[in-house]
Amino acid sequence: MWVPSRRRAFAHLVPHRFTLPAEDVEVYRGGRVTTLERAALDALAGMRRADADRLLAWLLTRQVITRDGLEGRLARHPRMWGNQQLRELLADTASGALSAAERLLHRLLVAAGITGWRANVAIRDGRGIIGAPDVLFPAERVVIEVDGRAFHGAERFQHDRERRNRLVLAGYVVLNFTWQDLTARPEAVVAQVRAALASGAGRGGAGRGGPGRGAGDPGSGTRGSG
Repeated sequence: MWVPSRRRAFAHLVPHRFTLPAEDVEVYRGGRVTTLERAALDALAGMRRADADRLLAWLLTRQVITRDGLEGRLARHPRMWGNQQLRELLADTASGALSAAERLLHRLLVAAGITGWRANVAIRDGRGIIGAPDVLFPAERVVIEVDGRAFHGAERFQHDRERRNRLVLAGYVVLNFTWQDLTARPEAVVAQVRAALASGAGRGGAGRGGPGRGAGDPGSGTRGSG
């Protein structure tokens, strides 16, 4: 909680007091508040790490903040409270992975020498953006989605099924792996990915739809660096 004076904080809230630069303040309904980006960055800096991981994924996928914004915060305020956690979050998302499961998948692909993939690149169809899958092989039109360890409920399950159907109709092969797959059966995961890529190459990448703007050269991908 950010407070303008020495007033006593509410129960369970810890005040942090420092001067805010003008660019981090805006007026909302007649009151001066921090900008959405600044509030998000401060929250990430002070939350428990597991909560910060989940919030960062939510913020990045909805473009509330960007990794460039996170880097800018660290450059402008190198000694600010909470920066160590922000640096760790920045390092963990360097490959484009937004969760521990995605990072593990990336490491498996790199270790297996599988290249040509992109992380969290938007795919579109005639209705608009389908989503930004965890891993996309643009040339072979193969998508990999990782189911996290947490249960997300019926609404999320329904959304995921609808998204998968749209991807299939747009001409993509979709592979789904669980945390258990990645940790207990990594060889099987790699084998299935190779088989899907071979199938996609045989089909010549045919299909409708495609990566959204900013996807870059579909043939370049992430060349073994994850």
